[in-house]
Amino acid sequence: MLLLARFGFISISKGSEHETTDMDSIDEIIQTILISIVVSNFLINTCRVSKAIELCKECLILFNDKALKKENEPFRLVYIGLWSVLLKGFYQNDDHTNGLDCCTKLLNFLRGCGERTEEGKITFYQAKFYHRQSKYIEAKEFYKKSTRPHDRNWGKTKGSHVS
Repeated sequence: MLLLARFGFISISKGSEHETTDMDSIDEIIQTILISIVVSNFLINTCRVSKAIELCKECLILFNDKALKKENEPFRLVYIGLWSVLLKGFYQNDDHTNGLDCCTKLLNFLRGCGERTEEGKITFYQAKFYHRQSKYIEAKEFYKKSTRPHDRNWGKTKGSHVS
């Protein structure tokens, strides 16, 4: 929470027993997290990956505390976006352990949502993590999983017809 406060996204006041934030509205929380995703991407692209990872982790804490209670499309998309930026940070930082853990958590969430295309992308990241660790057998398995169809509609776009 301190990094979010440092960037000016939230203000923290210390009470006698615990910290409180000014953000009570779900809209404010989502807006803060969306801004944090953009800032985190900027930090990653300017070689400040550690700060980006820290910011994403703080956003996940905030998101899990307040915003994830509603399971509708905008919340899912923000949650997926946040985990994806975190995954990108772990990949650029060569943090294989946390990266693979992140892949697993994100894949479990995606499977619950039925996001097949995103599943393929994250499985591809898993393969890349294993490849970087010289675990070629596991990498090959995940590369295959990331490109093979999981169902009849794999890879179809709206309006496309299969004859």
